[in-house]
Parts: sequence; C-alpha cells; structure tokens
Amino acid sequence: MTKRPAEHICTTPEDYHESHPSKKPCWKDSSDPESEQLCLQKNLKSDEDIGDNMSSIVFAKHRASWCGLRRIKTLVVFGDSSTRYGSTKTWLIHLLEKINIQREKEDLPSISARNYANPGDTVEDDLSDQLTRFFDRFPKKSSPQDQPILDPSETCYVFWLGINDCGRTMEEDLEEITKTLIEDGIEELYTKASARNFLIFDVPPKDRSPGGLEMPDLANRISTWNTHLKDLTTKFMEESTLASLFLFSTNQVVTEILDNPTTYDFQEDDVDQEGGGIWMDELHFTSEVHTIIADKLHQALSKFDSTSNRISDS
Repeated sequence: MTKRPAEHICTTPEDYHESHPSKKPCWKDSSDPESEQLCLQKNLKSDEDIGDNMSSIVFAKHRASWCGLRRIKTLVVFGDSSTRYGSTKTWLIHLLEKINIQREKEDLPSISARNYANPGDTVEDDLSDQLTRFFDRFPKKSSPQDQPILDPSETCYVFWLGINDCGRTMEEDLEEITKTLIEDGIEELYTKASARNFLIFDVPPKDRSPGGLEMPDLANRISTWNTHLKDLTTKFMEESTLASLFLFSTNQVVTEILDNPTTYDFQEDDVDQEGGGIWMDELHFTSEVHTIIADKLHQALSKFDSTSNRISDS
C-alpha cells in the first residue's frame, strides 16, 4: 500500500507537480443497485445587490475572526481528487497563484496551503485520517487556555469533500455522513485547534459528467447532500459564536459553465465529452474549469474583505 504524505505544503505550481498516490474515485465501487441565496452581510438585500461574483456564496457569516482574505496566510485543506489529482493543476494552485501575484504587487506576505486532500477520499472513511495527519503536525489543545500553533486570524480551514460519498452512498444515508463532516471535522477543529475561519465547498453537478450520466440517482443524491450541508453549516454558525464561515457553491459555478459553455470559451460538445475542454476524463474537471472555480472563489471572498460588512451577533 502506498503511504500517504503527512501533508503537502503548496506555494507554487512546482510544489504541487509531484507524484501523489492516486486512488481511483470510489464511485465505481458503489454498493448502490444502480438558490436560494442566503448572504448575511449588511446592506445586501437581493441577488441584484450581491452581483454575479457573489452568487456562488450560498451562505456567509463572518464575525471578528475574519479580517479579510488579505489577512489569511495559510489555507488548511481537506479534500479529495478535486483538490489533489496527480499533476493536475487544481483550483487550489490557481487560487494561490492569483492571490500571490496580487500580494507581490502590494508587498504583502504570501499565502500557502497545507494540503491533506487525497484522491478518492470520502467523509465516511477518510476524513478522520486527514484530521489525524493534521493533528500529528499541529497537536490538539489540551485545555481551552492553550494557545493554538496556527494563528486563528491568519488561517482558513477548507473542506471540499462529499463527491465520492454521493457517488457510492444511498440518498437516505447521506444526512448522517454530512453530520460527520460538521461534527468530526469543523467542530473538532473549532474546539481543538481554535479554528475560526472556515470555507466549505458543496458538491458540483457530477451527475452531468460523462461517468455521472450513467448514474440516474446521482443528481438527487448531490442535491440532498448540498441541502443537508447548508442546513448543518447554518446550525453550526448559530451555535459557534466565534466562527466565520463561507459556503461556496461549486454546484452553481459548474452548472453555469455547463449551461453556457461558449460564455466560458468552451464548445457545446464539451458539456458531456470525456477528454474535452470541461471534463478531463469521465469524472474530473480540466485545469481550465479549476481556473474558473478559483477565479469565482477569489472574487467572492474578496467582497468580504471590508470589516464594515461584518455581522454582529448583538
């Protein structure tokens, strides 16, 4: 068995383009027989106010812990092949490049990522392993008075998991797995690492991928997952008064690409074509799609850089 890297620190494309353990997506191992927009910023009252770049944020609540994207120096990332897939340049590297080019011009500290993602991983089977590797490097606090190793105001914890859970799990079982993501992932980091800033990705429309078209129930499973994810992140924020959280919809971003491919310089045939401009293979996005995801994410988060838009719980 190939040993997983404890973590991978990314700052440039060269850091990322190395040999990684490649595990096949677990969709094919399935045991299956076969927006509303909520933005809690002040002065944003409609989709028209929010604008196109912010439509991909389906839930946002930021408090004093969020000092803006410009303050973040470290991304701690948990995920699957959407974040780490061989030598593919995914959204993470595109985002780091974009931010660091801008920061270099402004003479600001660069941003890097500690990447625990692994191809084929699921919340159900693998999240605990990713968290173990993180806590091996950054031990859990033994008491509330302990100071965290990573500065909470300069660190953002990112989760893009659930794609493979949707691919292999019956719809009625997804709520419990989504709870695992929140309770064993986000809440554990909130308590044991003093994590205060969270960025969560929903599941994109993989039912429209060349491989997903063969799975008639997949669209419902993805919709169910995303609904539970939004409900549970909202509940977490109601109970966790020191946290800031952004729920970013890759589903909205990729749906827009698939519905309007020529707008994004793709061909109509790319929508369901394996090896085309959108789908690198039967399930994975091309680097060009990851570029768009990174651009939309950067544009959306940058809108929350102003402390004047922060929400007070008073």
